[in-house]
Amino acid sequence: MTDSRPPTVKQDKSENAPSFAYGEVAAVVVVVAIATVAVGALMLRYNTSSSSLGMLHPPPASSDFCCSEQVEAFSSYIKRSVDPCRNFFDYTCSNMYKFNITANTSQSDRLVQFVSTGISPAPERRRGPAGNFVHAYFQSCVRSIGNRGSFVSNMAVNLARFIHDALFRPGSRNSLEFIVTVALKYNLPSVLLVNYDHRSSKLFLRFNARCKVAPFYEAMNASVSAVRGARNVPLTAEETVKFMTELCRRFPYPVTARTRTYKFGAQNSAVDSEIWNVRDIATALSAVGVTLDNASVINVTGQAQIKVIRDVFTSKADYGVKAAYLLWHSVAAASDRFFSNGNRLDLKGFERCMRRAASIGDLWQRLKEEMFSSLERDAEVTATFAAVKKAILHDVESSMLLDVGDVTRFTRMLADISVTTAAADATMRRRVEVPTASPDFSENILHGEEYSFAISESNNQTSSRESLFDQSFSTDVVTASSGRGQLGVSLELYLSTQPTSASSNIANMPTLGYELARSIWRGILRNKHWNAKTKENLRSFENCFRKNITKNMLRWEGEEDEIAAALAMASILRAFQRPTDWYTPKSAWSLWYMSHAQFFHISVGVRRCRMKSKYPPGINPAWLMAIPFKYVEDFSEAFNCSADSDMAVVRAQCRIGAQIPTPIDFTVTRFYNTT
Repeated sequence: MTDSRPPTVKQDKSENAPSFAYGEVAAVVVVVAIATVAVGALMLRYNTSSSSLGMLHPPPASSDFCCSEQVEAFSSYIKRSVDPCRNFFDYTCSNMYKFNITANTSQSDRLVQFVSTGISPAPERRRGPAGNFVHAYFQSCVRSIGNRGSFVSNMAVNLARFIHDALFRPGSRNSLEFIVTVALKYNLPSVLLVNYDHRSSKLFLRFNARCKVAPFYEAMNASVSAVRGARNVPLTAEETVKFMTELCRRFPYPVTARTRTYKFGAQNSAVDSEIWNVRDIATALSAVGVTLDNASVINVTGQAQIKVIRDVFTSKADYGVKAAYLLWHSVAAASDRFFSNGNRLDLKGFERCMRRAASIGDLWQRLKEEMFSSLERDAEVTATFAAVKKAILHDVESSMLLDVGDVTRFTRMLADISVTTAAADATMRRRVEVPTASPDFSENILHGEEYSFAISESNNQTSSRESLFDQSFSTDVVTASSGRGQLGVSLELYLSTQPTSASSNIANMPTLGYELARSIWRGILRNKHWNAKTKENLRSFENCFRKNITKNMLRWEGEEDEIAAALAMASILRAFQRPTDWYTPKSAWSLWYMSHAQFFHISVGVRRCRMKSKYPPGINPAWLMAIPFKYVEDFSEAFNCSADSDMAVVRAQCRIGAQIPTPIDFTVTRFYNTT
């Protein structure tokens, strides 16, 4: 309903104005009269308003509404002139698009301000190690704008210093150790692209040698100078270019995109003869904490060219030239990455530096922990996640969606999933020391990559082989890690979480709870390792869902995500004990009355308001918005929707069991308590 506020009465200040006493009395009479009419209209509005708003009688004078601050925020964009039973998308989202209202980014803005100025966004908190490093990183980046030559020279010197031992005598073993270290630890390529997947124990090697010096002659000179200084040997750029030219002539062309696969252990003799010495590979990987076993696999692209590189570096000669050649590839890549837009000073340089500061993912996460985390909010995130997991496990077990054997596996995988926030993994992060910042940008880049690598290795040591999430994925506010079985919560979602209170469940379940539940259900629907019976059950459920909920209109890439959203709605409504007056309208904010049930569904709706560009072409956003709300009975009851309304619950719910499909009676478990 819309606000009904009595208009103010302006006093006449002219010479012909009535006397003081008469003027005030007249004004009071007018105000009282208008207020009486307004109250009468308001009472009439309560009794004649759309039944969807649940205002069939005047609300009680007192109110114990949970979340007035959130409702005040809703008031700036909820379109109360629209009947939510007819078009919940228009009711919830249309004004957000019209006025270009987005999620609250004030905290992110404060982080950006801190990084650029060094002034803490939380005055009560001192700047910590991560804050010191990220701020210095940004400053050194800004100073490097327009100084490409200095950056390239410093990067060459620092890489030669950081990986000195491997670069000192680059034979077969040391050269491969340099290639592996610079790729995995410092995120820079060399003559080979190297990657390692801990979860699948797969090593990837790809030919990456350059055969043209231009436009990286500056990097060549810097690399030669760095090696000459580090090894104290006579060396020229011309000698290194000649070495590169002769090596490139030996490469067989064209370079095939075909990937060859070798099983470590069983095919070691083939690896020795066709790629690189097996012991050299194992030694190079052990230098960065990676151990190959008989389950490991090596995928190689450009095998013939890699074999030529191996043969050249096996010979014990020209160590200085070889070192400069290897170093040049990495320095050239860094130069291209950080100066891809040229060497000129422009305003976009500051934006690029901010993006680079934020790209040091683990340090940026630790910075957020230092600035915004609280034990109270972390406790609520953990409690909400525990309740969501219990509710989903209950739903999986009672629906027979998974086969008996897979229920046991799912129970184990669900128990292994943890939620990470700005501070939830602080203990782990503090085991890895934050590097000391340098005035030099190139050195800060390398230190930042070292830190991220150390965090990654720590995570890999504690990861489980079997995860609910077959593949990592990311939504706007939640990131799922396949290797670690973790759900990461964004800063925006974390800060919107209300600390523990009597009503925190009502505030947090439709936001934090919904996003976490949606991610878990997405993992269930997309897991490719269920047994044949479970896969058959899932197909039957999805077909039932299409037939009864979406009327066979939902056929697009994000289909499973919308089914997951519907299942998440059902789960979170069972994840907490709802109050007995769940559907009773209360004074929520100003003259706006709503029930806690209405607030709950509006909160989920606000989360589902996505930019129109993200909707698949040809699909009505209002229809897509309605899917999870039509799957649960609670929405229709909350807004008192008639059976013929667009948002009416679809009675033919779906589950897998003896009969397919069979209805689910949500009223039986409405007050199911998982705590």
